[in-house]
Order: sequence, then structure tokens, then C-alpha cells
Amino acid sequence: MTGWLLIAVAIVAQQAGAPRDTLVQPTIGNASISGRVVNDEAEAKPVRRAIVTLTGPDLRPSRGAITDDDGRFTIANLPAGRVTLTVSRASFITSIYGAKRPGRPGTPIAIANGQKVEDLVVKIWRGAVIAGVLRDDTGAPVEGISVTVTPARTNGTAATLSLSNNPVTTNDQGEYRIFGLAPGSYVVSASPSSGGGGPMRALSDAAVEAAFEAAKRRSSAAGTNATGREPDPELPRPFAYAPVYFPGTPILAQAQTIVLAPGQEHLGADFAIQRVATSVVSGRVSRADGLPAQGTQVQVTAVAPQGPFSIDSPLIINATAGAGGAFEIPQVPPGDYTIVARGAPQGGGAALWAATGLSVAGADVEGLSLSLEPGATVSGKVVFDGKTTKPPENLTRVRIGLIPVEVMSQRAGTPVRTIAFTPPIALAADGSFAMTGVPPGRFMHSINGVDEPLWFRRSAQAGGIDLFDRPIDIAGGSIADLVVTFSERRSELSGTLQTSGGAPATDVFVVTYAIDPTLWGPRARRVQAVRPSVDGKFLIKDLPPGDYYISAVTDVDQEELQEPRFLESLIPASLKITIGEGEKKVQDLKLGSGGT
Repeated sequence: MTGWLLIAVAIVAQQAGAPRDTLVQPTIGNASISGRVVNDEAEAKPVRRAIVTLTGPDLRPSRGAITDDDGRFTIANLPAGRVTLTVSRASFITSIYGAKRPGRPGTPIAIANGQKVEDLVVKIWRGAVIAGVLRDDTGAPVEGISVTVTPARTNGTAATLSLSNNPVTTNDQGEYRIFGLAPGSYVVSASPSSGGGGPMRALSDAAVEAAFEAAKRRSSAAGTNATGREPDPELPRPFAYAPVYFPGTPILAQAQTIVLAPGQEHLGADFAIQRVATSVVSGRVSRADGLPAQGTQVQVTAVAPQGPFSIDSPLIINATAGAGGAFEIPQVPPGDYTIVARGAPQGGGAALWAATGLSVAGADVEGLSLSLEPGATVSGKVVFDGKTTKPPENLTRVRIGLIPVEVMSQRAGTPVRTIAFTPPIALAADGSFAMTGVPPGRFMHSINGVDEPLWFRRSAQAGGIDLFDRPIDIAGGSIADLVVTFSERRSELSGTLQTSGGAPATDVFVVTYAIDPTLWGPRARRVQAVRPSVDGKFLIKDLPPGDYYISAVTDVDQEELQEPRFLESLIPASLKITIGEGEKKVQDLKLGSGGT
């Protein structure tokens, strides 16, 4: 872990703040912000045609501008409040004002009524590049192969590789080039395909020669079978070009990371695709009454391997059961898999499910039998706890659902490819709901359509588990006691961060995280980090009631906040605080002279 330095903090004052004004600030005012966007060269140069965007809780809608030939911009008619300034441009990394490194959070800007914030200098970093040549197993360059660069982020035990949005296709020389990358560690992978045809086979030179010899003997009686025809030579096992990782291995645990500095061009990342023997997986899907389940979706998903990496976008192969419920999935590489079948009962209704484990080791897997059963039913209600704020008038516009844990851990923007989920449903007019046909698995809760600037997600309780914080195992049967509660009592943790000399500290981050480590993890709502504004003030909203640590670090990003090892390292120099429901707590902090 590099790029951050733990700083000890000392408590200065702790008191309950007065409730804040709940009136929405006007979106039009007489303040303005102007400045200049420059690149990251030693002698910074202006960046023209960059897009500058201002966002903030008191700024609706967001405001924007495009820099001129001198990299300058002005955004006027702004209301008072705190805003975040973001800059983006092609081939550069989207950057935030005050960020110390590319891809890092920046410093909010506090503006007063009528204030003219001038001469801001916003740095935007050039993206790094990875380029190379992809070849086949004979050494010839291959065209039309998808190559992807994915960040390798450690979670304390493994690095998670997320499906990236940057795939490129090799040209006729086998070349690929991926640019606009933030500094960090990456894994490069190539994903060949068979072109959509049947299983590929390759005859050895000896096998080809034997086939010619057999053809010569076709007319003779010697060596013929009962039909008077010599048997055809046995075909070799089919193969596929497996996904391969740089420097040229199909085994994820043996992948080599490439570490990029800001703006670095890493050339010569050449490697070759490889053939692997594949198998055919086949079987039948039936309903509970024994009738064949023609048209059922069947999906084979690779189980994440053990090793230094995990991956949130595993190999997935889909098929559809045909006549008699039979299905066949060709070209399955060796490995461990989960096979899931999803079908609808006759006459419509909720989905039916079947699932089993599968191990492929080179031989065909035949005779699998999958029997569909009804999924679980999860029902309950959504309630709104408030005295002054009115609940949504039309609850049928609110949609509620369950998200598989493996989807929650994916990087934002990653497509959902698993069939083992159910789409969100609308609430009834009284706030009740019943999700039917839920597959077995581990899920967390999702809800959309509530005006969350007004309402806080307090809890989603079922069987003693808060699904906003922890997953719930669904293995059939029903859950009838899920109660989702929204509250108008929103918590706030605010304060001022100062240096040991009493000056505002803006070059660090305030990190707040639950004392209970089981509440950490991807998208955890009890782990938050903010950077103080230019006056040293910080504000963290909507922490659920509970006990927390609070600390300060010189640098942090959202990926690190998901790493248990990173949070554990902060504990020795953190303070303990308690947040009550709806509490407005003021916790001023002063940077100590110690720390490591």
C-alpha cells in the first residue's frame, strides 16, 4: 500500500450541533468560479476544450463549461454552498479539483453569496498506455481478438479483477493499444472465441498422414469393416482458445501485473493465445412433475479460482434446452463450475430454478439431470418514519429487488450477466410487496424511486439481518418479514480539521468506518471518506446509528476503502465516536505531530 500516510488525530471538541436548515438553497445566485485547466507536465500547459463540471447538494442542476484555447473557464450565477469541480477530456484521466493524484478525490470548494472564486488551477493528468502484440500458438499475429486491461485491486487476501470498459480488438498485425489509464496495477487478458461455429479440432501431421493412407486402402478388402468400408480415423478432442493472461498463461493465478506510473507508455506487452482441450456438457431439464422443460435457460458459470486473484467477471456459457428438455454446451474448458437452469411454469408466473456443481477435467460430462423447483418468496413492507416529511404519494413508482452478492462486488458499470436473479418489482399502493421466484443464493437489498434527499435508508430487516449491511442466504422456502424503513432523521458528522498550528488542513482525508469489521466491504454505507474544503470543514452525511472509528490519511480512494487490510491499518491512530439516529454531531480534529 503506497501513496498514503497515517496521521494521528487529537480530539478538540465534541458537541451536538443545532439542526441544520432544511430549506433547499436556491439554484441561482450571484457567485462565480473561474480558473484554468492545465496538464501534468513539469511546465504545465493549458488544456483546451476540456469539460468542466460543477456539482453539489445546493446546486441543481449541475453547471458546466468548456475551456478556451488558454484553458480558461468561468461558471457564473452560482448559489452559496459547497461544490465539487470535475474536469474531463479524451486521453486524459477525469480529475477533480484538489486531487493529489489522478483518479483521487479532490477538495470541495466553499463559496459564499456574491463571492468570486478566481484563478483556480485544476490539473488533469494524461492517461497511461499499455500496448503490445497478440500471437497464436504458432507465433503468427492474430486479428480480431478482444484484449482487456483490468485493475488489480487487493482486498487483503486477493486482488479483484473487474470487467473493464476498455476492451479493444487487435488489428491485422495483432497489435492492440489501450490508453487513458489511471496509474496503478493492471492485468492484461485476451478473450478469443471460436467464431460461433462448432467445436474446433486440429489433426496432427501423423493423423493427417494416416488419413491419407486410409483413403488409399478404401478400395481394398484388407482392413475393412463389416460394411466393406475402412473405419474413419478417430478424431482428436475438440479444443478452444482459452482466455489468456499476460505474459501468456490461461491460469489466472499465474497472471503478471503491469504497474503504470502517471502518463506512462508500457509498450511490448506481447503474449500468445493458447489451445486447451474442451469438453461437451449435456443433460436434460425437467419440471417437478417429470415433464421435459423445453426452452429453459441453462447457464454454466466458472467458480472463482483460489490464488492471488479473484475475478468478478468469470467465464459464463449459456444454452437453451431443446426438444425433450435436452441441452448441450460445447467447448467447456477444464475447471469448476456452477450450472443453473431457469424456466417459467406452464401458464406463466414466477420462475423455476435448478442448480448444481460441476467439475470438468477433459472428458465429456453427460447425463446431467436438472429438476426445476419453485423459487423462494420474499415479502414484506416499506414504511416511512417521519413527522414532518410526507411519504411518496404514489408508492407504486418505488421498485424493490434483491441483488446477488457477486454483483454487489462488481465494479460500477459492469454488466450483469448471471441469470440467477429476479428483476425488481413495484410496491403495492400500501407499501407491501412480494417477490416470487427468487433463486437460491446470497443477496443484498435494493430499492429505488424514493426521494433520498428527503428520506434516509434506515434499515432492511429480515430474520435479524439488515440487508443494507449484510447479505441474506436464500435456499428455498419463504421470507415473510422483510421490513424496509426510511427515516426523515438524517445524521450528520461535521467538524473542522486543523494542522497542529491551527491552520485549516485540506490536504488530507477524513475517514469514518464502522468498528464492526463485518460491516465493511464493497459499497458499504458505514465506510465513508471526505476531503475537507478549503476552510478545513468536512461533512459526512447519513451514517447509520452505531459506533465508528474516525481517522485522517493523506490519500485514499474508493477502492482502498473496500479493503479490510487498509481499514485495519488505520485503527491504531483512530478515535472512537458514536452516532445516534438523526444526530448532528460536531467532531473537530487536529492533526498530531506523531503518526506513522
